[in-house]
Amino acid sequence: MVVAFSAINLLLPAFGINFYLLFSATVPQLIYEISRSYSAELQNDALLISGFITAFIIVGIFLICWLLSKRRRVFILIALILFGVDSLIFLLLAIAAGFNANLILDTVFHGLVTYYLAGGAIAWKKLRGIDVGEYNAALNDAVTATQSKTSKYFE
Repeated sequence: MVVAFSAINLLLPAFGINFYLLFSATVPQLIYEISRSYSAELQNDALLISGFITAFIIVGIFLICWLLSKRRRVFILIALILFGVDSLIFLLLAIAAGFNANLILDTVFHGLVTYYLAGGAIAWKKLRGIDVGEYNAALNDAVTATQSKTSKYFE
């Protein structure tokens, strides 16, 4: 959701649509808005384009981390660190802006994503200490349990 909604939030203003989706990363949107502001002030479209590309690169890094975290633990850790920084910047901006009820859902969302990323990093750390045979046995047990529950519904 973070990757998709962040990308959509970058595309909406590019097409002149004044709408914002919750559940997105803050830093890409911030970079795009700053570049858009300076581009308008200095009448330099190169700033807007570079900000847009930079923002999409950050969203792309989140996408890469998500895709590769299924195989390599380091990528979920990188995503956790990046999203932690994003959440910190979000909180600083929210504090600077003063209390706004609209920010409550975004704050909860940033907290939940950080929580789940931390849980994923902890799970990867725990899996590192497990023997391959134990892991395969546990995986087979989980598959068998899922199949038996599923077969009850189709009987």
